[in-house]
Amino acid sequence: MGLSIGPQSSVLEVTQNNPKQTSELVLLALKTLGSLSTPSSNLLHILKQSVLPYLHAEDPDVRKEAAMTCAKMLSNVMHLNTRGPTALAIEEIITLLLQLVVTDPYTKVRLSLLRCLHSIFDKFLRRAHHIDSLIFLLHDESFEIRLEALKTLGRIALSNPAAILPSLRLMLMRIVSEVRPLNSIIILY
Repeated sequence: MGLSIGPQSSVLEVTQNNPKQTSELVLLALKTLGSLSTPSSNLLHILKQSVLPYLHAEDPDVRKEAAMTCAKMLSNVMHLNTRGPTALAIEEIITLLLQLVVTDPYTKVRLSLLRCLHSIFDKFLRRAHHIDSLIFLLHDESFEIRLEALKTLGRIALSNPAAILPSLRLMLMRIVSEVRPLNSIIILY
């Protein structure tokens, strides 16, 4: 991989000769951005311009790191006034992150991101359209993802039980009806 800093340019130019090294450089850049801890509304602009595009990268490690960086940077912004344009930007980003949790083909990406959605995001996660995404995760092929989704829904249920409990009740009834026939089978010899 060739790295060059031209005298006319203040931007680091990366050539695409070696995709593995390019991915490693992107991962390092995302980790560095994720370590920024200064709460500022400017972080949202940086996040939208520099991190969000990597949510659609081909490399699952890059997608995972981009998602985790988004969550870290958002948690730094959540302490600020989250009204108006800031709230709309946060809502858009959380929507994108939840779409990634639901649609990414790699379990490690989905699980890592789901684990990053801490209680600080509950103000946004408790909205009905986000709850639908989390309930959808209860049907995921991975047990760990189903467990994390259930933990998140349980945490959110404290602030919005009317949106969550009916769906959980239906799921519990379905599980009980699936288990019940197994217990009622009598083996005759």
